[in-house]
Amino acid sequence: MTRRAAQLNIRSDAARARVAELVAETGKSATQVVEEALQTYRPLPPVEESLPEGVIRKGRFLVLKADGRRRETIEETIAAINEDRDRDLFYQ
Repeated sequence: MTRRAAQLNIRSDAARARVAELVAETGKSATQVVEEALQTYRPLPPVEESLPEGVIRKGRFLVLKADGRRRETIEETIAAINEDRDRDLFYQ
């Protein structure tokens, strides 16, 4: 009876280089390094965000709801959206 080998393909030069560094540093196999890293990995909890009134998030975008608000309020909201976008662009 033959056993089918498990396989994981990761197409990342950075991940491959880091695994190679850890293999050399620890003397463990690449499989052991990856298994140990995955056992300790915990994703970050979702961030609660406060959006300006009348704004919803659609994917990566902030979008105004069509609710018949006054022009001044819409312009303030657009300014808040632009500030949020600029902050996201700056910190990426």
